[in-house]
Amino acid sequence: MSDQGATTAHEQLGTGSSSQDASLERIVELLKAKDDTSRFVGLALLKSTLDSSEQLRNDKFVVTTIWSSISAKFLDRLLRTGSKPGARQADAKEMLDLAANVIYTFAVLLPEDAKAEDKLLGRIPLLVNAIIQSSEETTDFIVKTLLTIVSSSSEGSDALAAVQDWSPLIEIAPKQPLVLSILSWTWINGTHDAKVMSQRIDECISSLCASYKGTDAVTLLDFLGKILGRLNTDLLLERPTWLPAAIAFVHDLARSKPTAMSREAYTNCAANLLVTYGDMASQILFRDIFKSSKSLSYLFVSLILIDLRSSLPNLLAKLNTAEYPAISERLTSALIILSFFINHLLEMIDLAESEDIFQEVQPDLLLKLRDSVMEALSLVLEYLRDRWDAAVSGAQGLHPDARSAEAHTGSGSLKTLAWDSKHESASEDRLLLAALKSLGDWLREDDAPGLRREATGLIDLLMDLYQPSTAARIGLATRPLVLGVLDGILKEDDGVQALLEYNGWSILSQDLILILLNSEKTGRSEHELGQHISAILMALSESKSTTPDDWLDLITGVAAYDVPALSQPPISLQQLWADLLELCISLLMKAPPGVKRRYTHSASALGGIGKVICQKDLEDDIRRQIQSATAQLYDDSILSRSQ
Repeated sequence: MSDQGATTAHEQLGTGSSSQDASLERIVELLKAKDDTSRFVGLALLKSTLDSSEQLRNDKFVVTTIWSSISAKFLDRLLRTGSKPGARQADAKEMLDLAANVIYTFAVLLPEDAKAEDKLLGRIPLLVNAIIQSSEETTDFIVKTLLTIVSSSSEGSDALAAVQDWSPLIEIAPKQPLVLSILSWTWINGTHDAKVMSQRIDECISSLCASYKGTDAVTLLDFLGKILGRLNTDLLLERPTWLPAAIAFVHDLARSKPTAMSREAYTNCAANLLVTYGDMASQILFRDIFKSSKSLSYLFVSLILIDLRSSLPNLLAKLNTAEYPAISERLTSALIILSFFINHLLEMIDLAESEDIFQEVQPDLLLKLRDSVMEALSLVLEYLRDRWDAAVSGAQGLHPDARSAEAHTGSGSLKTLAWDSKHESASEDRLLLAALKSLGDWLREDDAPGLRREATGLIDLLMDLYQPSTAARIGLATRPLVLGVLDGILKEDDGVQALLEYNGWSILSQDLILILLNSEKTGRSEHELGQHISAILMALSESKSTTPDDWLDLITGVAAYDVPALSQPPISLQQLWADLLELCISLLMKAPPGVKRRYTHSASALGGIGKVICQKDLEDDIRRQIQSATAQLYDDSILSRSQ
């Protein structure tokens, strides 16, 4: 290097130590040499220098400058030579080890923008290919390098996704769990052609299942449980080839005296498989469940129920501990599995009417599981009660007026005691939402009144969850769950009375009017929510021989509705209109004569709304429903005068 070149290098790499500066200049000179021997020596010296100096590792300018001096082609030659099976063993290993180590070092030390450049990303294919021939220590470096790159930028994820052969990674995955993290980052953060990538992901997971054969597959199930909830659905095939194998791992793990870690893995994985693949996963997971107490599916569901029964009584005490999020996630998954199992059981019962599917079913197993489900759900109800009371009032049984109020004492005014999770409020707790779903599914169909009576004690909680208040921040996902539980509760007279006592009519009817007024701008989910509310309000109205005056406010709100100019409205909106008109007219029919006279104008408006709607392109059965409801207005001696 000339004096001028040395001066430039010194100025660029100046660290404040003349001996260190000289060492760096010598390394750069070797790295820029034309012969590979000098370059190899330069890399070896560089590794030693960086390993021994934290100051250098933290100097981004020096790191970037040195990285620019390294020949990418030389690194590739080292990786290729070291990856050849026929290369001299010692030399090949040394070349591969050094190249992998240096690349890992710079993958960690380079600034974020440099990690997204081709000089680093371009080494990914050869790093992946080198895995099979590398030592265990070098494999560790390669895996850590790849994870660092793909987690640093979408460009890094795309670069690994572009590697056509992931088999070296798949082969070492059982011994290198970080491989699963690499794949997770690649699939979630990259920008992909969905059609191509979905097929590759399916093939990769199938190969992973084959690679994990003969192991407990805990890390694989944990990976699947996490990635299924985060991966874009466009990247998942509708009928995955690996689903039976994954569920086989779940069943095998459940029967092998599971540890806490394995129980968490198979529970979370099974729940996410059910959520993602629905009936397809359900049919495999619960297959032959009632044929034998030794069937894997029976054992699996039994363990899920045991976990719920043993964990829920102690859960509240762990609310603000470090372990609560993981426990809560596992129990949420268990409740999701329970909900799918309940629906699977109901589908089997429906099929039994036309098919002899219970020929090989042992009735005692069915009754045993039913009792176990009811015991678990009873504990779910207790937990919900305790969790909600702790969150909104601090103790069970305090009057709602005491919530978040001030207690005035001789020493001053103090807030009443209430405590909640530091992780999320009660109304946002996924465990609570999963509990509502499983309760609703069971209470709607089970004939035993005991659990429904227990659930009636949650009416205040349900109404708090339904309406926006200081006790709950409501999203659309919560309201259908509340209504699902109400469906079961309202089959008991005590449930009807409890809902009315907690202002249920007012809360639900006001929401129904809002849904109607915004129905042109909203979609199917909101329309179906309105239909569900209409059905519940109809059930409440049927409990009364005469319509209370304040219930007729709903009619006033609906009568003011301006039907949108849609020639062919969505079917969900058509059904909402029909259900609402039917409800309002039913309320009017049961009103006293004097009240009817006051509502003749509203009755006329309802009839007019029905006529306008019937002029649109409607489903035949919906048209008949509307015409049948409005015909009652013409048949009534008082209301017919307004038509």
